[in-house]
Amino acid sequence: MSEFWKALYSSLSRPFRRSFRLRLTVLLIPLGVLPVFAVTQLAAYNTRSSVEDEVIQSNLSTVKWAGGYLDEKLSEFNTLTYTIFISPSLNNYLKAVEDGQSGSLYPQQKALLDTILSVFYTSNTQLHDIELYLIRSGKTITVSTMEANSRVTQEMPEEYRSMQEQNLDVQIRSSPDSADSFEMIRALRRFETRESQGYVTLRINWRFADRVIELLNPDGSGELLITDAAGGKLYSPTGSSADGIGASIGALEGSGYTQTEDAYVFYDTLDSWGLRIVKVVPRTAVDLSAERTLRYGSIVGAAAVLLAVIAAAFAAWKTTAPIVKLARSIQNISFIKEGTPLTGRTDEIGLLELRMHKMSKRIREHIHTEYALNLEKKTAQLTALQAQINPHFLQNTLQLIGGMAFTETPERLYAVIRAMSEMFRYIVRGPAGRVELREELRHLQNYLFIQEHRYPGRIETTLTIGEGTEDVLVPKLILQPIAENAFQHAFGPSLACWKLDIAARRIGDDLEIEIRDNGRGIGEEERRRLIADIERGAGRIGGKGEHIGLTNVEARLRLRYGTPYGIAIDGEEGSGTVVTVRMPASGGEETEA
Repeated sequence: MSEFWKALYSSLSRPFRRSFRLRLTVLLIPLGVLPVFAVTQLAAYNTRSSVEDEVIQSNLSTVKWAGGYLDEKLSEFNTLTYTIFISPSLNNYLKAVEDGQSGSLYPQQKALLDTILSVFYTSNTQLHDIELYLIRSGKTITVSTMEANSRVTQEMPEEYRSMQEQNLDVQIRSSPDSADSFEMIRALRRFETRESQGYVTLRINWRFADRVIELLNPDGSGELLITDAAGGKLYSPTGSSADGIGASIGALEGSGYTQTEDAYVFYDTLDSWGLRIVKVVPRTAVDLSAERTLRYGSIVGAAAVLLAVIAAAFAAWKTTAPIVKLARSIQNISFIKEGTPLTGRTDEIGLLELRMHKMSKRIREHIHTEYALNLEKKTAQLTALQAQINPHFLQNTLQLIGGMAFTETPERLYAVIRAMSEMFRYIVRGPAGRVELREELRHLQNYLFIQEHRYPGRIETTLTIGEGTEDVLVPKLILQPIAENAFQHAFGPSLACWKLDIAARRIGDDLEIEIRDNGRGIGEEERRRLIADIERGAGRIGGKGEHIGLTNVEARLRLRYGTPYGIAIDGEEGSGTVVTVRMPASGGEETEA
């Protein structure tokens, strides 16, 4: 029986012993499939935690920002109460009441009413009404879009009595008349004795918080609450069904998040006002996003495994094809001396070992001394040229941001910083060699966005992308240095409108990108001198002079694709400059250094 199995094993393994191609195919298939399979499974396990981290970080940031915005708006409303408190009309009225000057009360009261009306109409789109209650006279003055009157009350209203008993200066509570508004009550105190003289109530429409709501919940997937310090609901713009969530975080302070069985709860506390902003994101939103990503990842993984099998078989076939052909072509060649040790192999590799081991040794030595060294040199040059841009760009961008910090609003400054963040993420993330043209254009648009904020109203840009160009692989960071060169040398303060036109098109097998400006232009003599400087700079790694960006781009294009490709400069003095970048549209065969 054992002889049978030996014979069967021998017959099955005979083709593999005699053919290196079959053995390589069997080896490459698991080598190609197993890494893809392992990576797919690892990605599937990590997907949910990545989605969860993204949800947590983004919501923490937006809730914190929303808290700052709400605090700022409430401070503005609080300023309205101080406007009333420090007005001469109120002081005159209070003095007339204290002195018992009943004859002058009417004109003083009218002046006070006019002051409150003036304050009301400065913010009437956000206010329902303003109510002033004076303790000594028992008089209540009310101003709204419908009426402006005064009345005398026998007893202090309950809400003011409660504040007086608790010695509170300010209180925010839900409006008893409308769920879409709230009341801000501020105590009026005598400066010398801190004795309560009255109270001002602003009834405010919650619509002023619409901007916060849009930022917190752009996709409508979460539920929003504004609660008091104890967690009681004051406002729910989304019609939240999670009314009990606020109470569950009533004891928490500051900003952060917590988790319940069914949701993630993000919050920020406004200590000055006794309010808390709460956003509730259901766990199902994270689970659905992770499930969708896992499903797509599984499909991509299955496709990748199939492609790995096909690629492994194809690679084995293509790799061994020249070996098989060479083995057959040298069967009759005999130049190896007698006595050469044999490995005992009977396949094509064995034949090559028998006939060509000395030649292989010489070829390997040649590759090591010539090709490998040149390849290492070229890689080092490309890396050095790539690294040359980063400190140059960093210096210019930080100078820009530093200047804007003294002149621009926080929102505009934040937008510019975010654009800068996207640019640096693009610079430092891989791959370091080539990227799709759409990614390079996105990086350029971020740079232009920053410049538009630096020179508001002066910059006009147009972007024309030809068909079939967005997917073309181009060297990383070749467009932004050219645009930056235009801002440094072409545009001047005497030019009212700075125009920059970028157009990408395919010309035969090549990709051509044209950057045109309407700046001061360039004379023929200056153009020849500039081209000569760039030609000299393209042959070395270190760059000096005024046009380091152009020199760097030219050097990298020449080093990667050879002398037929690079940049061309054209233009006339006073009529703008055109810089044209040309490279293979197919990515090209990178030339050896």
